[in-house]
Amino acid sequence: MLVRSAKISPYGLHLTMSPKFREQIINAWHSLLDYGNKTSPKTRKAREAARKERFRSDALRQQERLANNEAARIRHEQAAEIARIRHEQEVERERVNPTPPNTSICVSCGTLGRPVSRTKGSFLVEIALWLLFCAPGLIYSLWRLTSTEKVCASCGGVPIPVRTPRGTELWRSTYVTPPSRHGGSIPPPPPHA
Repeated sequence: MLVRSAKISPYGLHLTMSPKFREQIINAWHSLLDYGNKTSPKTRKAREAARKERFRSDALRQQERLANNEAARIRHEQAAEIARIRHEQEVERERVNPTPPNTSICVSCGTLGRPVSRTKGSFLVEIALWLLFCAPGLIYSLWRLTSTEKVCASCGGVPIPVRTPRGTELWRSTYVTPPSRHGGSIPPPPPHA
């Protein structure tokens, strides 16, 4: 028996079929859609070859994806190694010179701290030139803005960063005590600016 029962509902006719009949209908429908009786063996072979080519290209894409993932993993490991080496270098720098990173040391007086900005020229002269003549006031203002420099807060001398080789050498000669008879040299704690 092919049809088991039939019902009429507001949505249409509902047929209950045997599983074998349902499978035959589905197979017939698929054969009409894909490989109907009117397709030639040449067309079937071409479709099969295209399907195999798609399968091969999918496999190649998967291999490329895996290779790209491997390359990304290697790049990540190299970046992690570089970061580890930089961290070790920073730790070594901290061990050699434990002062804060933005600290400068004055070449003249040896003061540790942050340098201050100093502008050359006079503010009163700048105001007078602006009131009297516009062009010289503009030129004088531009010269003052471009001639701003960093100087030592104590003496006005030239400061250099402590983390440079010359700064570290100057810091050691000024603040690190020579070795005592009973132990090594102990640097004083650096002042915080």
